[in-house]
Amino acid sequence: MPSIPNLAIELLNQRHDRSQFDCGNASLNQDLKIQATQDVRRYLCRTYVMSQADRIVIGYYTLSASLIEYAHLRKDARKKLSRYPMPVALIHRTHSSSFDS
Repeated sequence: MPSIPNLAIELLNQRHDRSQFDCGNASLNQDLKIQATQDVRRYLCRTYVMSQADRIVIGYYTLSASLIEYAHLRKDARKKLSRYPMPVALIHRTHSSSFDS
């Protein structure tokens, strides 16, 4: 039976080793290694990482707040809601690198 690696999902912080992360897309790799930290410091989003016991990041996703304008909702959904913009959580930049289990 293959062993399941000891994984943790937590907010991105300075202790996470992002240097080895590679999801196959240079732009997304760079985003995690540089931009994600800056965006978190500016309170623009929250980035969560999956890491192994050695704190090496093997996956991540980013959440940010957004709104859906009432006019952009389907007509059947509008009947049940107020006419104000609807707050939503936007999930973006969700990627993982390959790792051996």
